[in-house]
Amino acid sequence: MLSGNTHKVLTSVCLILKSGETQSFLSSSDVTFAKIPIECIKAYVDSGEPMDKAGGYGIQEARGSSFISGINGCYWNVTGFPVHDFCVKILEINHKLIKKKKKKKKKKKKKKKKKKSTLR
Repeated sequence: MLSGNTHKVLTSVCLILKSGETQSFLSSSDVTFAKIPIECIKAYVDSGEPMDKAGGYGIQEARGSSFISGINGCYWNVTGFPVHDFCVKILEINHKLIKKKKKKKKKKKKKKKKKKSTLR
């Protein structure tokens, strides 16, 4: 039961890079529900709003969000996709790729320099 309790929302994301390498991460958010009177729960269920929700509520919708007294973690994770964590991971991957390219370029330059000095 969600009423009066805290539960975890976990979302796992796996990215497949152009190289075929995979990168994944897990986003975790704690959602706390206020104590909800049974009449409110019945009215919420009768509204049909929770029927197409994986967890039985939609934090992004008026009725579902009104029961939530707190959230610790990424709001977007609770809605279905951890946008911030995704962007952090993309930036991390991009940073690694840039670093790798710079390293390759430096190695290539060193090799070229060595080749020039042996020709003299």
